Amino acid sequence: MFGLFKTRARKTLELEARLSSPSGGPIYGEIEFDEYNDGSWRLEIELKHRETPLHMNGPIDVRVDGAAVGAIAAGPGVTYFRRSQRDGPLGFEPQLGQRIEIVQGGSVIAAGEFEHDD
Repeated sequence: MFGLFKTRARKTLELEARLSSPSGGPIYGEIEFDEYNDGSWRLEIELKHRETPLHMNGPIDVRVDGAAVGAIAAGPGVTYFRRSQRDGPLGFEPQLGQRIEIVQGGSVIAAGEFEHDD
């Protein structure tokens, strides 16, 4: 009878980066990273366009402290990306103060820094 109930994993780290365009452009969004006491994690990226539906052609690269860590396929509307430990290694260890850049065609279209998620 004992041991039949699985305890729910608790968050041990919550980071968020609010993204905005460094040139004052219409792209904005956020990145959220959660890590749990059972070793699991979740990363979510959401990009939006302030004036019209977001429509970008081609891949969007994600850089952390200047190093490329992955790419997102862009499409019309809100561009949303989610990853967890089930998808394999993240490619970087999220930390407070890290600079996150969203890059397309070699230009930074949105950027922010990881802060504690309140």
